[in-house]
Amino acid sequence: NISFNNKAISDEDDNEVVFYESDNDWESSLTHSNFSSSKMTKIDTCKIDTLVKNYNLREYMLFIKLDIEGNEIKAIQGGSKIIKEFSPIIIIEFSKFIFDNQENINFLNDFLINYNYQIYDTNKKAINMSEIITRINKLTKRHKTIGNYYLIKKNSRELKLFQMND
Repeated sequence: NISFNNKAISDEDDNEVVFYESDNDWESSLTHSNFSSSKMTKIDTCKIDTLVKNYNLREYMLFIKLDIEGNEIKAIQGGSKIIKEFSPIIIIEFSKFIFDNQENINFLNDFLINYNYQIYDTNKKAINMSEIITRINKLTKRHKTIGNYYLIKKNSRELKLFQMND
């Protein structure tokens, strides 16, 4: 049930972008090349909405996991239809690459309000944007991320399941 697509998840379909590949695969990125780059590859983009449009998702609880080195906001923008229809839990790695861009901060603030979502940490504690920004700003130059967080729609069945004891 797995299909592979050589696409970069973004906010547009079929836009050719440059992907910076690192010697360390975990730091390769569309948004920056702040590492020892081994090569640059051109790749077409794809929206999450387009990627899943032919699947019947009605009977599933959806999760979207985003750890794409700064391109997470564009991925969310490209998944707006699926997010509006299914209210998936979004697991997102927050990094300096996202929060160094004021437009990303503005979008994330608006997203939380317009889609009625809340940020949660891995201890299931609700966190606001100012706390996330404080944590990002406390990072040393050497560190780029504060880890994974959950974006979950308020008062949803997904939130109730998330908050259940293990």
